[in-house]
Amino acid sequence: MSKKTLIKANLKTLGAPKVTDLVMDLVKGSAVLQRRAVMELSAAPAPRAVRSKNATPVQTRQ
Repeated sequence: MSKKTLIKANLKTLGAPKVTDLVMDLVKGSAVLQRRAVMELSAAPAPRAVRSKNATPVQTRQ
């Protein structure tokens, strides 16, 4: 398949920084697409390093 065909495998070869720039350009000016992107980000689990480093301990009342 051509490297110019729009499929997931070809997008993966671009790398995260380029795909991020592409997504930001695509959602610019579209409230619907921006809400979708925010919804996906909210649903994504936090990376382990961020979760463990920034986690606040839960305090219980006694």
